[in-house]
Amino acid sequence: MVTASWDPTRGHTEPPCVHRKCGTGKACGKGLTVIHDVISASYKGGYKIEFVFDDGKRGTIDFSRYLKRGGVFERFKDPDFFKNFKVDRELGVIVWQGGIDIAPETLYSEATGSPLPEWVEA
Repeated sequence: MVTASWDPTRGHTEPPCVHRKCGTGKACGKGLTVIHDVISASYKGGYKIEFVFDDGKRGTIDFSRYLKRGGVFERFKDPDFFKNFKVDRELGVIVWQGGIDIAPETLYSEATGSPLPEWVEA
């Protein structure tokens, strides 16, 4: 799944392609931010997972704050469930059983300290 934001008032007649693999990390020519894919993820203990992205950047996210969110994240309270994730190469994210995932732009931002794209709602 490719996530992008487009605005037909800016001269776009159809949703533009998001250049996920260009590796620049900068805005595309149509004003979109590149979305970087997760290429590997390693469990680091507790609620920490280390990520490596397609541009070579890496970082660790502590998911313990997700425990307070409830909903689908209630399942994270089971450490065995939390540790049982995999990288979905098609989506460029990690996924857990039951279709639980976190948006790639959120993972990249949290792991690398980069700002979220402007089109992401706070």
